[in-house]
Formats: sequence, C-alpha cells, structure tokens
Amino acid sequence: MADYYNNPNQNPDPSTGSSGSDSSYHFSGAQGSFGSDGGPESGSSYTASYQAESSGGPIPEIRYSAVPPKKPKKKRGKVILIASLVSVGMICVIALSMVAGGMLAQRINWSGSGSESESQPEHLIISQTPTVGSDDDGTTVSATGMTTREIAAKALDSVVGINLYSSQQVERVGEASGIVLDTNGYIITNAHVVSDGYSPTVVFGDGTEVAATVIGYDTRTDLAVVKVDPTGLTLVPAEFGDSDTLQLGDDVVAIGNASGYYNSVSKGVVSGLNRDVSTNISIQLIQTDAAINPGNSGGALLNQYGQVVGINSSKLAGEEIDSMGFAIPINDAKPIIDSLINYGYVKDRVALGVTVVALNDVNGAMMGLPSHGLYITQVDASSDLYAQGITRGDVILTAGGVTLTQNSDLLKELENYKPGDTIELTILKGTGEEVTIHAVLHEMTSNS
Repeated sequence: MADYYNNPNQNPDPSTGSSGSDSSYHFSGAQGSFGSDGGPESGSSYTASYQAESSGGPIPEIRYSAVPPKKPKKKRGKVILIASLVSVGMICVIALSMVAGGMLAQRINWSGSGSESESQPEHLIISQTPTVGSDDDGTTVSATGMTTREIAAKALDSVVGINLYSSQQVERVGEASGIVLDTNGYIITNAHVVSDGYSPTVVFGDGTEVAATVIGYDTRTDLAVVKVDPTGLTLVPAEFGDSDTLQLGDDVVAIGNASGYYNSVSKGVVSGLNRDVSTNISIQLIQTDAAINPGNSGGALLNQYGQVVGINSSKLAGEEIDSMGFAIPINDAKPIIDSLINYGYVKDRVALGVTVVALNDVNGAMMGLPSHGLYITQVDASSDLYAQGITRGDVILTAGGVTLTQNSDLLKELENYKPGDTIELTILKGTGEEVTIHAVLHEMTSNS
C-alpha cells in the first residue's frame, strides 16, 4: 500500500494525505535537470543526484547514471525510490497494513538456540567479537583492532556493485552496492534499490557482471536479498559482527560503489546509536560520519575487526548538514534477511488492515477531532475491522490499553502480537460514539 504524508498547515483535512512543500525532495537529473557525468563507471552523460530541500531528510544512496523510464503514475514526481525515507519533522502517515510483529523487535538468537531458529534455517550468521590476544589459529588481535588497510583487504571481495536495467532501454538506469552473504549466491542490499522493478545485476571486484534475481524485499526495514547463480563464481562471504557491541566513537569503515567508483573506502566513527530517523523504516539506525554517497546503498559498514555491523542505507542532506549517514544494524537485519530467503517476505508480521494519520492539536482541532489518536483514511475490505463496521473517518484512540499519539505507538504495541491474536481497540466513531472492539490480526505477506 502507498504511504501518504500530511502537512496540517496546508491540508486541514487529515485524510487528504498530501505532502507539504517544506519537507519535499528535489530530484535533479533523471526526471528533470541533467548534470554532468559523476564517475568513470556511469556509462552515460546524465547523472542524477538527490538533494533535499529545506532542512533536508534521509535520502537513499542509490545513484542513477542514465535516464530511468517513467515511473507508474501512482508514484508522484517528488517521491524518491521508497516513501519510507522522508524529511525530519514531517507528520508521517503510515499505510497500516501496519507492519509490525515480533520479527521487527525480537531478533533470532544468532547463537543457534531458541525456537525461532529451529523453525527456519539461519542464513546470516553473526560471529562473536574477537578477543584481545592470540586466536586459536595464531592470529593476534590487538585492542585497537585492524588498520583501515587491513579492514579493506579483508572485506573488499565481499562487497559488490549492483547495476539496474530497464526493459525499455539498454543502458543501465541505476547503481548501488551489495554484500555477499554466502557461497550459494545470496546478496544483501536495500529494498529501495530493487523495489522499483528494475532488473538487477551484480558486479564483482574483477569486473564480472552477472544477472541476479530478486528473492524478496521489505520496504519497512529497507532490506532486500538478490541471488546470483554461483556456478563458476568465486564468492567470498562477508563476516558479520555483533552490532549491539558498538559504542559511540568506535571506528567504522564504509565500503561500496560510491558514485560509480567501485570499492570506495571511507572511514569515520559511530556518531550515534538507536537513531529514530523520521522515516517509515521500523528499525533504529546507526549514525556515522563515514562518507556515504550515492551508490553506497546496500554496502557494508564494518567495525574495527573487519566485520559487517551495518548495511548502509541513507543520509541526511542539506546546506547546513554534513556527514550524517545511517546504516541498518546487522543484528536487526538478521531476522529480516533470514525470513526473506526462507519465505520471500517477513514472516509472522501482523496486519491491522487500515491506513491512518496521527492527529495532533492542529489538524485535530481544524476538523473537530481529538488532539490525539490515529485517523483512519482507508480500511482493507479483508480486515476484521471492516467486518466490524469500522470505516474511514473513525479514530483509533487506544490499542491494547496504550493511548495512541503517533503511528509508532501502534507499531510498538503490535510488535507484541502474532497473526491470529486479538487486540483490543478503543475507537471514536464518526458519529461521536466511542466503542471498544476486539480485532483479529492477520499475517502481512506483502513487501511493504
């Protein structure tokens, strides 16, 4: 389902769902003003770059190097790649199929124990953090870890380029990065890289380019998996580290296909942890000042031991903003990646079946509605809410006894439920009557 954005100062009706100009994005290049070639790998004189207007917002780091075909009409001109990357301060309206569920909040025990790991195969294996001293194989691990040169040497063959092609033209239309998961040919990248339906290929360090198949993607976490035929390829899987051990100030290295320059290496530190960037991404992100540029999407963020601890996803851009990149923590990515490979979607997420916008003192008062709660703009006909007579214009006040003031309140509460569970909702009907219902939650099997 589509995501909608509402600016109460521009659109007093919370159901309109249109975005305000103060928090929009300007897409310069493929759909408007064309620039010069941005790198030796571009293959075209047209280079698209993303710039955030006004205060800026997190933007996906995929680089277009040729003119992409026109998007379907439902994707409006100023929406870029995925609607989950929106500007800071925007009132975000979430299409609530309301993706949540235990897989967003509960990580699979990567040591191999636990009922979840028994129900489906593990694919992404997280290694223990090396201990200071000599390992069993005689390798000496220092307290300061590896040098940047050593980290690059260890990880370069595990980070690949991803090219995107359209059936409407022979030139590639975009490029990004990926991380080799295993020798079976699975490659991790971002959902916004593959969600627009372009055909991906994977480019290895020696220049070999092979076709890839999209196994699954999840726009709520901006994660995706593609697969190549491993026959005849020498695949070097990345080593994945425990992102929960990261601390502020830790050295990190970003590797990816930056603006067409494959195997670009940049160094920085962990600038922040558990960042709630104003996006539809349901995972709290790692902030880093390591340079993350267009094309770095899906690339690796590595710790001081050369272990992948994050998947580069976005950055904040603006005239007064510098060096604010974000990566998805690998511990949070693990259950999503495993589920995408096993099922093609994120299993055990619940869907409530409504599209909502959060009310506040401004938009609520304008429409004679409460100053809190989630205003329903759409109800899925297959949902239990629809069966119980809940309609557009009703307002969800509480869920599971939790007062709802923003969309994340409902997302957080839904993380406690599984498909088939029942949740208690207090709803203000359009008639002014307040009712309590018990809605059955079903499984979400789509990509968003």
